Amino acid sequence: MKYNLSNKIILITGASKGIGESIATKLAENGAQVVLLSRDEEKLRKVNDKLINNGLQSIYKTTDVSNLNDFKDAVNYAKTTWGTIDGIIN
Repeated sequence: MKYNLSNKIILITGASKGIGESIATKLAENGAQVVLLSRDEEKLRKVNDKLINNGLQSIYKTTDVSNLNDFKDAVNYAKTTWGTIDGIIN
């Protein structure tokens, strides 16, 4: 089933592999601008590159979501880049 998520900005934690990567991909395929978060920069970059190479909107930020300041930095990065946040998937 397709949903119209155009103009929706969604942060996804654990987005560098597995379920997080799958969720990010499906959201982006449905028009969302996804912000990929994880502690593993190399894996994040690979997922981000894959999405962008498929014409999808994605950015990433290496983040330890258990650290409040790290998470706040990620939220500020998303807001600075795209202006707002519509959802967070953890």
